[in-house]
Amino acid sequence: MLPNIAWSIVHLTPVVIFCFQALPVSLVYLFSAVSILPYFFPNSHFNRFVIGRSAGFYKKIGIGLIQKYTQDGPVIYRLIRKKFPGYKVLDGKKEMKKQLSKTYFFEKFPAALLLFFLLATWYALVHNQTGWAVIITINNVFYNVYPILLQQYIRLRIYALISRMEISGVNKYRRGSE
Repeated sequence: MLPNIAWSIVHLTPVVIFCFQALPVSLVYLFSAVSILPYFFPNSHFNRFVIGRSAGFYKKIGIGLIQKYTQDGPVIYRLIRKKFPGYKVLDGKKEMKKQLSKTYFFEKFPAALLLFFLLATWYALVHNQTGWAVIITINNVFYNVYPILLQQYIRLRIYALISRMEISGVNKYRRGSE
């Protein structure tokens, strides 16, 4: 939890400073209103913006490495399994569907902020504040784009797992968890 808060402070602080210094309040409200739109999109909408069709693509751009250290990554799960040896993340189709839904939920927040950051960047560029545009763009990539790509990567891995289970006829997948 603490790393998430620190990560948020690092990436949101410059944008907040820019908004207080450069943006009229009316535009902050307008950009905020536009930015909440992703929350109203159906999950299927997010499937249109998937940039990679294989886990290999995401690994090449560093998403696999980032995923190792996130709250849903293998490092954290190993620590949990030390304390609770029988713990399993995806133990059947029902859990896999829940995890898939969770990835869409976790994609909507950075998608909303991505829009806000893009609008703030646009404003900075229009008003010849290139330094701010660069700072906001860098923060946008690390705070919003990478988390969106991470959720896409996780979905690809879950779909691949489901495929393998269906092909091999794993009983755990078929045991009434529909």
